[in-house]
Amino acid sequence: MFLVTVVILPIRGALFAHTTSPYAVIAFQFLNGIAAAICGVVAVVIVSDLIQGIRRFNLAQGLMALSVGAGAPLSNVAGAFVVQRCGYATRPPTLEAIALAFFALAMPEASWPGSEKSVSGDNEHCPIFVQHDIVGENVCASQAL
Repeated sequence: MFLVTVVILPIRGALFAHTTSPYAVIAFQFLNGIAAAICGVVAVVIVSDLIQGIRRFNLAQGLMALSVGAGAPLSNVAGAFVVQRCGYATRPPTLEAIALAFFALAMPEASWPGSEKSVSGDNEHCPIFVQHDIVGENVCASQAL
């Protein structure tokens, strides 16, 4: 389902960059609504999967919302900078490239299969380590149940 969002958003950005019709802009906003709905559901699933067993779901969900809230104004600032320097048509692909680069660098657990990177370096087969409440040490997130 998340793959649908990853496909819809660049298409929407490309369509926005090449249209001047206000009716087309409204139609493209439907694509944005579909992608936002999928992201809203998938974000909850990703958070619950990442923190499975450590009983901090509300905190993690709040941090997810904080990062989305901080990303919105930063996106506008970066987009305005790109528009001033290079023109409006370059804004969507530039912001998409920044998002993909950040995703690739900051999310090692979402890397290609077989190329998992360990956060703490203790175990090459575990992409995420968490502080376990009961054990009191860093354990693999999949073992923190």
